[in-house]
Amino acid sequence: MRLRPRCKNPLYHHTLKLTSTGIAFLDTQDADSLACPFHPSESLSYNQHGIQCNAERIPIKVGMDYIRLELTVDSLNTPQFKFENRPLLIGFVSKGWAKIQLHNQDIIKLEPGQCFLYSSEQLQIDRTSPSDVCIELIRCNRQFIQALLDFDMLPNQHAKQQLNAIHKDGNQLHNAAMQTEALQCSSQLTQSGHAQLRNRLGLEANALAWISAVFDQQGVASSTQTPGISLADREAIQKITALIDNDPCYEYSFEELCTFGGVNEHKLKTTFKLIHNKTVFNYLREKRMILAAELLQKDRDSVIEIANHVGYTNASHFARAFKNQHGLLPKAYQCLHRKTLGGA
Repeated sequence: MRLRPRCKNPLYHHTLKLTSTGIAFLDTQDADSLACPFHPSESLSYNQHGIQCNAERIPIKVGMDYIRLELTVDSLNTPQFKFENRPLLIGFVSKGWAKIQLHNQDIIKLEPGQCFLYSSEQLQIDRTSPSDVCIELIRCNRQFIQALLDFDMLPNQHAKQQLNAIHKDGNQLHNAAMQTEALQCSSQLTQSGHAQLRNRLGLEANALAWISAVFDQQGVASSTQTPGISLADREAIQKITALIDNDPCYEYSFEELCTFGGVNEHKLKTTFKLIHNKTVFNYLREKRMILAAELLQKDRDSVIEIANHVGYTNASHFARAFKNQHGLLPKAYQCLHRKTLGGA
């Protein structure tokens, strides 16, 4: 176990603490400290009982933190993350999968491509995938939650009602598949740096954009509330979705996807569209265009090389698909980001 403090501000109190079962995230009590959001991040490592965990907390603004948890669990023991004053946790799994145990002993499985909202003083991990797991969290204190509830421009009444329900009931975890905008924002969020002021401002913007995209969806509904979809079918589609998310460049066929998920073609087409509000290959194309945008921003490869990498042998087809999603041709998009980075 080791603590790696990186904050030199004398007004600031460390808010990460080791416990016997994991890590606690404490609230600072110093009002002067809260007045400035630009504190350095904190990191803490936990390594006991077959559990390895690295936690990082990055202050974004008053009442709001970005937390990244990286886990490796090699035993039946499971980590627990404790939070003071029952905050609202808005998060997603960016790598692997994790099962969360609620206070009533219910188990909720979280996988890439899903977002979740949970208000609790404890995030208890029941099980995780054998490989490394990464959980991204936005922690909002109760004042921040109330400000969201009071904000007249919260996108829809259903989202507002669900947020209020989660705020009042500490045993509710609402999760749903992220739609295109939320997926794009989550990808930008995970790539955000925070070492410099410019990075920190970008992190804040990406975190707020992702929260907004989550609430812009048709409410954040429980995965068990979609009518006409059995639990087995939903798990099959989640499995297929994770396969696509992990390798969008592969040229999938319906037969391969059906075999992998254990469903027939009709079930795949209808259930996938009910859950994601788009066809499976439209979803695949959007994931490819998100990856293509990331590669174009890095400016290491040519447009043709990137097109081939994301599964397009025809440059014109790639350019058309990219423009439909991002509003610019790939070359123009690459040049725009090259100019932005060069002028920084």
